[in-house]
Amino acid sequence: MPETFEIKTEGFAELRLRLNAMKEDMRGTTAYAATAAGARVVRDRAKRNAIALGLVDTGSMVENIAISRVKSDGFTFIYKIGVRGKKKAKKGGSNPWYWFMHEFGTSRMPARPFVTPALSSETSKALAAMARTLKRRIDKAESAAA
Repeated sequence: MPETFEIKTEGFAELRLRLNAMKEDMRGTTAYAATAAGARVVRDRAKRNAIALGLVDTGSMVENIAISRVKSDGFTFIYKIGVRGKKKAKKGGSNPWYWFMHEFGTSRMPARPFVTPALSSETSKALAAMARTLKRRIDKAESAAA
């Protein structure tokens, strides 16, 4: 079952006004950049978690923990965090197809999650990274427009 979080934030009304003042093509790239900044924080923690749990026999699984942008419409910007596999695994490395067994466990092996705890523990840092990126991008766009 997916883990859910409740996050209380302030300033969305001002943020929406500042984003709406930007050129339309800049809004999407700014929002995606901010979302990616938060996703990178969680991805990096997931890699550290996997190493701390000793899930590094070949290093392929840790090397393939990645973020990927999900195509979206409107004002929703999504990145997935997980382990690349099959054809998308890094070239030269092995396919870490087994990662889900570590994350969720099996009937014979207890779970040793590394992605889910990364999201739980890094939520506030990810939001801070997103806020910094939004502020930097919006300030830059506003100064260029002035």
